[in-house]
Amino acid sequence: MSDELKPALSLPEAPPLPPRSPRGRLSGALIFLALGAILFLQYRVLVRPAAAPAEAPAAITDWREHALKLSQRNLHSAAARAWQRHLETLPASDREGRGKILYQLAGELMLAGDYQEAVSSFWQAERLLGFSSDLAPKIAAQIDECLERLGKFDERDREMRERAVGGAVADAADEIAAEIGLEKISMHELERRIARDLELQLSWQYALPPEQEKEIRKQLAAQYEDPSKKLQRLYELVAQQLLYRRGRELEIDKAPELQELLGRTKAQLVAAAVVARELKDKIKPSAMDLGAYFSANREKFQTPPRATARIVRLASREAAEKLIAGAPAEEALAAAAVKDGKDASFVAERITPQDPIPGIGPAPALSKAIFAAKGPGLLPAPVEAGGGFFVVFVRALEPPATPELEAVKGQVLNAYYQDKQRELEQTLVKELFAKYGAIVHDDVVLRKKTPGGGKPAAGEKPPGEREAQ
Repeated sequence: MSDELKPALSLPEAPPLPPRSPRGRLSGALIFLALGAILFLQYRVLVRPAAAPAEAPAAITDWREHALKLSQRNLHSAAARAWQRHLETLPASDREGRGKILYQLAGELMLAGDYQEAVSSFWQAERLLGFSSDLAPKIAAQIDECLERLGKFDERDREMRERAVGGAVADAADEIAAEIGLEKISMHELERRIARDLELQLSWQYALPPEQEKEIRKQLAAQYEDPSKKLQRLYELVAQQLLYRRGRELEIDKAPELQELLGRTKAQLVAAAVVARELKDKIKPSAMDLGAYFSANREKFQTPPRATARIVRLASREAAEKLIAGAPAEEALAAAAVKDGKDASFVAERITPQDPIPGIGPAPALSKAIFAAKGPGLLPAPVEAGGGFFVVFVRALEPPATPELEAVKGQVLNAYYQDKQRELEQTLVKELFAKYGAIVHDDVVLRKKTPGGGKPAAGEKPPGEREAQ
């Protein structure tokens, strides 16, 4: 192959660079300065202090007041947290103050349904305050309630026993009257519950005069002097507790219908308690008050009329009329009523118009005929009553009588209290109508309209806006 035909395998040489002009060196310097400026600005951005945050809302300083406000709004979980913050502000040396705050905190947790945390806080409060504090009985009751709500009955029973020992109130020699699992009901506890039941019957439901309240309390307590009555009450307590536990297991206590019923029952009891508390110290009659009341209400204390009569029952009117015609005197009537050696008549002694007739029962027509008699003697016609015909000889009639005040002082005092309580209760309700802005729309309930279908006359109160009666 000739040299002309051989391929050229070498690379061509690059042409030489032209000499750098002063203008090119200036452009490179400017680029370097620009890069330096950019790096400096990035550095300033990275190391500059953070911008000041927006102004925060004012911090809460009175956590106690905040907790009370939350509780009043039924925000119990938040209230519990607020009590915890307040607790943190108290020094550890303030045992009583911290104990009372823990008690408040536990109560809010309980209302919020957090029973486990409530028990924990109650225990802490109990340790700080001790068994002899005024809050100790309330703490014990609340712990029992929480454990019941959790369905932990054995734990509740164990808690009761341990607290009894810690409080030094247990009596090892006391006889056990009943047992429910680990729970034991001693004779002392049974008698305590009976006494407490009697106290509750009187303390909140009635505004009675002190003498009468004492007497009624004595009568109620006397019925349990019979051991069989105590045993009956014990069976009731045990049965009630067993049914209550079963209801907890089935969560019947959470049923809406039961909650509604409990709410209504609570309202009724609270209303009765309000009346008793408001009026208990307002009714203090003097001897002059009782005397004036007795004089104005003598008919209330009259002894009713009484009658004694011999009565014969016959099957027909004809037989009764024949007996009346042939036996005008009582002796003759009694003799004529003897059949087969037995006296078919009977004597009703000192009955009142409302009393049932001995051997007959309530017989209004017969009682009316007896007391309508003008005096002792044989009634001129038979009395039809109770499917029979009666021949009656009135032996004696006693008119109503008004006793002296001293003879019926107890009745007068009781009647005075009842009337005065009714009067003061109406006044109290009327005041509460005004205080709480209550209105009863009678016209809506009675379906009545204002005469003419228009508005009430000037000065006339609308029929639907009545005050308490």
